[in-house]
Amino acid sequence: IFHPATVHLLRLQSRGRRRRLWAGFCQTRRLVFSAIACVLAVVWLGNAAMAVLLREAASPETLRGLLSLGLVLYAGWHFTKAAFFRPESPFDWPPAERDLLIAMPLRQRDLMAYQLASVTVTTLLKAGLLTLLLLPEVRCVPLAVVGLVLVMMTLEILRMAIDTATWGMRRSAFLAYRAAVLAGLVAGGAAIGAPIVREAAFGRQLTVNGEVVQALARIPARPNDSAFGFFALPFQPFIDLILAD
Repeated sequence: IFHPATVHLLRLQSRGRRRRLWAGFCQTRRLVFSAIACVLAVVWLGNAAMAVLLREAASPETLRGLLSLGLVLYAGWHFTKAAFFRPESPFDWPPAERDLLIAMPLRQRDLMAYQLASVTVTTLLKAGLLTLLLLPEVRCVPLAVVGLVLVMMTLEILRMAIDTATWGMRRSAFLAYRAAVLAGLVAGGAAIGAPIVREAAFGRQLTVNGEVVQALARIPARPNDSAFGFFALPFQPFIDLILAD
């Protein structure tokens, strides 16, 4: 699947990052600050771990709604970012890495495999951290990890597809895409705001700290009650896997 040169490049990059970190840590002038930073990091991580493990677990309905809301907003951010900041390259690489890869005798499929491998490594790290944050809510940790990896890889592949498509568009097509994204943002804001206004009109006044968040969480949790739930439907299988027994 992977060209031997890309595998060797990934190994060299990881080895170079480790050597740079270790060389920076071993400098005399940085030892004191590094030690202080390590102590603060240990204290902060312990505080964060206790806050996560000892907090009250959210209900499955609330967690489902918040996950749906976050995934839809994350996917919408990819569309919006590409509409206002047109990518200069179909691959999200630093300039030095891009020049190195383009100069190598690699085919397009090799470059795509390299990009997927780089994205997969970061996705595994993000999925592991998010699983730690959701430990009080998840019922089966392996299934939650699998669900988070799948949904994050789906979002990353969606981002790559959007960047590739917008990079290859003509200017007229890109302007039409930007106008469509703006119209979608207006429609999405109306879809999110309408249920909140409805609940505020028929109930008591909503507070920003608690009830607005609960109202937003109930929108994707009730797909039939709002248009926002329609956009959250593609993520429901992944959320079911994350919350499975």
